[in-house]
Amino acid sequence: MGRGERRLLERYRDLLLGSRASAAAPPAYAWPDFARHWETALVDWCRFQASWGFWGNSAWLQARVRFILADDGWRQQGDE
Repeated sequence: MGRGERRLLERYRDLLLGSRASAAAPPAYAWPDFARHWETALVDWCRFQASWGFWGNSAWLQARVRFILADDGWRQQGDE
């Protein structure tokens, strides 16, 4: 994950967690879980684009997804 992507996601996560109604709200969204969910969303987005024809900044998306798919930890997350 590049610095810009990480900064953007950290900002989004901070806003997301800052909107919790109270201390009784569900516990914080751990960064590793948040990052894995983001990566899974990117893989799904790429799969969707592949089925309809790529558009937009698909070069970045395809490169990022290739990197994600090469990560054994990501590929094995469903085995837990």
